[in-house]
Amino acid sequence: MPHLHDERRGHGHPLLALHGFAVDHRIMSGFLEPVASRHGGLLRLYPDPPGMGLSSGEGVNSTLDVLDAVEHYVDETIGTQPFALIGESYGGYLARALARRRAR
Repeated sequence: MPHLHDERRGHGHPLLALHGFAVDHRIMSGFLEPVASRHGGLLRLYPDPPGMGLSSGEGVNSTLDVLDAVEHYVDETIGTQPFALIGESYGGYLARALARRRAR
C-alpha cells in the first residue's frame, strides 16, 4: 500500500478532503482553509491520493487501488471514529465510494 502524503491542520473532529485528478492537496486546502480555520474543532486532513502530488503511485493500477489506499489512510489516520468527508471531481467519486464502503 503506497504511503499517502498529507497536510494536516487544526484539531478536533476529522474532516477528510479529497481532491480531483492530477492536482494536489493545495486545491482543497486553498478553498477550505479560509473558512475552516475560523471555526475551531476541526482536524482538516488533506491527503494526496496515489500518483498525485507527493504520493507515490507505485503498485497502483486502477481506481479500485486508489480507493483501497485512501481507505487504508483513513484506517491509519482516523480509525473507526466518525468523520466528515468532502470531495471535488475525482475526489468526489472516491468520497462516495468510501462512504458506501464505510456505511453503518
